[in-house]
Amino acid sequence: MDGNKSASGHNNTFKYTLYGALFGCCFPIFSVGFELYGQQLGFSLANILLVQAEQPLHWVIDTAPFFLGFFARLAGKRQDQIARINSGLEKRLRQSNALRQIRGEVWKMKSAGDIEHVSEVLKRSLDDLEIPYAYCGINLVDFSFEKPMFQYSNAAKEGKWMQLGGFEEDHVVFQCWQSGVPAYRPDLEAEDPHEEREQLGTSYGVPIRSVLDIPFSHGTLAVNSVQQNAFSQEQIKLLEEVAQVLSEGFRRVEDLRALEKHNGDLEEMLQQKEVLLKELHHRVKNNMQVMMSLLRMQIRRTDEVAKLPLEDALSRLRAMTHALEWLHLGSDMGKLDLGQYLARLVEELQSLFPEGVELQIERVQLGVHIEQVVPIGLIVNELITNALQHAFPEGERGLVRVGLSQGGMGELVVEVVDDGVGLPVEKKDGDGGIGLTLINSLAAQLDGRLEVERLQRGTRMRVVCPSVLAAN
Repeated sequence: MDGNKSASGHNNTFKYTLYGALFGCCFPIFSVGFELYGQQLGFSLANILLVQAEQPLHWVIDTAPFFLGFFARLAGKRQDQIARINSGLEKRLRQSNALRQIRGEVWKMKSAGDIEHVSEVLKRSLDDLEIPYAYCGINLVDFSFEKPMFQYSNAAKEGKWMQLGGFEEDHVVFQCWQSGVPAYRPDLEAEDPHEEREQLGTSYGVPIRSVLDIPFSHGTLAVNSVQQNAFSQEQIKLLEEVAQVLSEGFRRVEDLRALEKHNGDLEEMLQQKEVLLKELHHRVKNNMQVMMSLLRMQIRRTDEVAKLPLEDALSRLRAMTHALEWLHLGSDMGKLDLGQYLARLVEELQSLFPEGVELQIERVQLGVHIEQVVPIGLIVNELITNALQHAFPEGERGLVRVGLSQGGMGELVVEVVDDGVGLPVEKKDGDGGIGLTLINSLAAQLDGRLEVERLQRGTRMRVVCPSVLAAN
């Protein structure tokens, strides 16, 4: 096709030159004709020479065919150059479109099995690239065997793709792939170093003369022809671009496989982690239930004076058990609605309050990190237990209000307010037994502080923990 375009270009230049010269011939013919007619001379060579001698201007006019032919040739040559440039641009555009089609199909690949779809686009694209092939094929290296082999499939220009078998390591195709250099056998009749001619003729049923293998990441792109020297260097370069596109696709398939394997491994690890967490939660819960049962047994066998510290320990274990259970059942890994958890804890503690003492909770929805749930739960448990034990002498009625809020700087504020007898005047804020000591210690873990306020009637105990809240 390139030869036809070149011939067409020469014909255009010659055509312009011929037309310019013929048109230039009209000037001397008409000028001499009018001169003969004006002098009433007959049309003969002698009269033409006579007129030419009498009027030297005719000699100038006689050069018109040469000048017009010359300038017409320049114009024709320019037109041919423009035509060749346009033709080259159109050809490159077709090549780019062909490569884009292959790349588009390649990037749709999800597995190596999708090579069939790529193969069909490959055939169409080779036609657009003006590759003069009889058969084209894709040879893929297969490492699933003890010795790596090439599994190859190919198709005729007008035929379907077929899976044909494999090559072993000593085959020229394998050597081409390992070296990364195209293997071109331009004429098997003249030179057949790998003894392919007979085999190819048997496989395809036609005498194959030219064979070309272009290596890419996972194999070779193969084309052959019944013509000798069928593939030019320009066409080999184009096929190398096609092979590069195939490399992109198969590397993408490898990446997808690696990603699928990685995701599968992560999913398996996650499932194992969930099983381990469930088992750990089950064992911890059982152990705490056993400890709580032992404490209950001890409380039933202990006198009233010794019961109080045991009941305190049981209450703390109960708060921790609720926290662990709520963490296990929580739907948002890493965060928890603290208000919902404390409402459940307060509901459980309500059963411990004597008749006539009411327990209320005022809360908002606040997110808190998992590792902070247990200490905050223990703090609330201790504050409520402290109010229950000290605010209301036996038989006195009253109210204990639990508040949960978020401060202006994002800090967590937990307070327990009672309307009981209040703290003794001689007692310092924060001084007390194990309960208040535990509250101070837990607040310190959260970088918080305990604030105690004597009211006109009752006491307000507040724990402020800055910067512990997660996103709402």
